Amino acid sequence: MTTIKATYRWTENELVTAQQYHTKIMGKRGRWVRFGLLIAMLTFLVYLYLWQDAFYWSLVVLAGIAYGGVIINEVSRHPEVIARKVKKRFADRPDKDKMLSFEIDTEDIETQTEGLASHKIGWQEIHKVVDTPTGFLFYLNRHVFIWLPQKAVGPNGTVKQLRRLIQERAPEYLNAAGQAE
Repeated sequence: MTTIKATYRWTENELVTAQQYHTKIMGKRGRWVRFGLLIAMLTFLVYLYLWQDAFYWSLVVLAGIAYGGVIINEVSRHPEVIARKVKKRFADRPDKDKMLSFEIDTEDIETQTEGLASHKIGWQEIHKVVDTPTGFLFYLNRHVFIWLPQKAVGPNGTVKQLRRLIQERAPEYLNAAGQAE
């Protein structure tokens, strides 16, 4: 297989897009756990009040604090809030508005940031790859990822070739884009 090359400018919008996909994909399980626990807590309070004829203000206050925490968490996950946070942090990044280049083959992924560093990442260092509607998130761990937009890869045939390579080499592949595999 030949080397797949990709180049794009790392802009504020690219970071916002990547961060929004990351937040959407990584938070699904936690969201259901939080809501499940809150529903269980509310059910327990109703049970105490209706069937045990007991009412505890301390439990109501704890439930209110828990609900408040979930509301704050949900607001912080809203795309507009994420965009605002990311744009504020982007201004201080040394790689802002630099050209990023990738060379991807069966052995490793080589990255180069214009005027900064280059790095080779072996496929064994990749935790998982998420295929989104507009690009790929290469996870080095649960929270650190490299964003590669599809438009940087080139024609559709090259994107399909990259997708096949990722499916062969990545330890875990998640197709969040809905394309046929």
